[in-house]
Amino acid sequence: MVIPAERGGFHLVEEYRYPVGRRSWSFPQGGFPHGENGTPEELARLELAQETGLRARRMEHLGRLTAGHGMTNQYAVYFLATGLTPGEADPEPEEYGIRHEWVPREQFEKMVQERHIVDDSTLAAYALLLLAERRGDLTVPLSRRVPAVGAELRGAGQLGAALGAVLDRRGQRLAAAHAELRAARVRR
Repeated sequence: MVIPAERGGFHLVEEYRYPVGRRSWSFPQGGFPHGENGTPEELARLELAQETGLRARRMEHLGRLTAGHGMTNQYAVYFLATGLTPGEADPEPEEYGIRHEWVPREQFEKMVQERHIVDDSTLAAYALLLLAERRGDLTVPLSRRVPAVGAELRGAGQLGAALGAVLDRRGQRLAAAHAELRAARVRR
């Protein structure tokens, strides 16, 4: 999974997700085509280019998390892509109708609260980004005045509540991001 970041916001993709029966927004993600393989960074670059047309000058490793560790041994590897240059998207046939859009960070968080973003991997990626920023490991590129991560929040509780909004009404599949933030009890 890759977080394409620039100008104080992120590039998201929206596509129809058959298992949940709706279109939804997420960061670019995917797997190698059948018969191909490579490194996680190569895959992140491939998915970024296919789904958005963007190319990244820099890819920063954010972390590696299990994806449904109670059901599978699959892992997801997360990257922050910066130094973006536009190009032609080349989506795979099953991604017909995919579109991408840049949104400011504030809009991203609002989309989580309003359940336009319900992908747990996207929220896990954002949590890893927040933690890396708070440790001082990296900074999302800004070209306009944008508040720092969580500056408008009064602590991790409100962000945790926003991420908790991703839960469906039956409480299934707690987003890894929400659990990690609660466990860390992030303080300013």
